[in-house]
Amino acid sequence: MFICSTCKFSSTSAFNDKGETGGELLANLVEAERDNRQMELKIVRHPCLWSCKQSCAIQLQDDEKIGYHAGGFTPDQPTAEAIIDWAAAHQRTPDGEVPFAEWPRAMMGHFIARLPTMKKEKDDD
Repeated sequence: MFICSTCKFSSTSAFNDKGETGGELLANLVEAERDNRQMELKIVRHPCLWSCKQSCAIQLQDDEKIGYHAGGFTPDQPTAEAIIDWAAAHQRTPDGEVPFAEWPRAMMGHFIARLPTMKKEKDDD
């Protein structure tokens, strides 16, 4: 999972009162939630995922499964929990397509793009 490390904290401020960007704060929260659940999920902080109108942004990628780009998140604990719930649901699927009924409520309305796997595209050539 990539998390944009430079996403602004809010629509009016790049940083919170501790000098953290929203992306940094969201990454900290998501990493802590992953660690609390002892989940195997690589998280990479990446500067600017070009979703500035919909920050905070994340991208879940997998060599074998469909990936997703999502944004417009609030950098808080309920959001981190929803992101990890969704990543766990994604891991349980054979192809990355999480049934709508299994989407965490806090993820709804945040998806920006569905990303095909490069492996599948190469196999179809």
